[in-house]
Amino acid sequence: MKVTPTRGQLFSLESIAMTDIVLNMFIFFFISFSVLATFNPSSPLSQFEVALPAAASGTVVASGPIIVTVTKHGAFYLARDRVSFAQLETTLRQWHGEAPERPLVVRADQAAACEHVVKIFDLARGLGMPRLGLAVQALETAAPPARSSR
Repeated sequence: MKVTPTRGQLFSLESIAMTDIVLNMFIFFFISFSVLATFNPSSPLSQFEVALPAAASGTVVASGPIIVTVTKHGAFYLARDRVSFAQLETTLRQWHGEAPERPLVVRADQAAACEHVVKIFDLARGLGMPRLGLAVQALETAAPPARSSR
């Protein structure tokens, strides 16, 4: 005689366990995409910040200048690419050969060492670049700077 079980197999997922799994997946994907967006080199969130020094006078450069950025940690950026000083020299030499009248603008952080800015200006003068500039932020006050009476 064959005995049949009186209790059938129960297969059910609890809704609480499913909710935990789904919430953990959401947390995982949110953190993953946040990390990817933050450390992606083309992401606007990963661009470097430079606090420009303030000045009372300055002019706007109309034609497309070559922009070299110096961060407070001494890193050099040409356009948006980080470069070494040797790479900067090679690229500036090439670009100056293609367009000799193109201006060079240095965007240096106010906490950057003056030595880095001087090295870039010295390099540009050595290449014969006639138009050099230093990017500044406009002063909020309209008062002119005090002049000494010598």
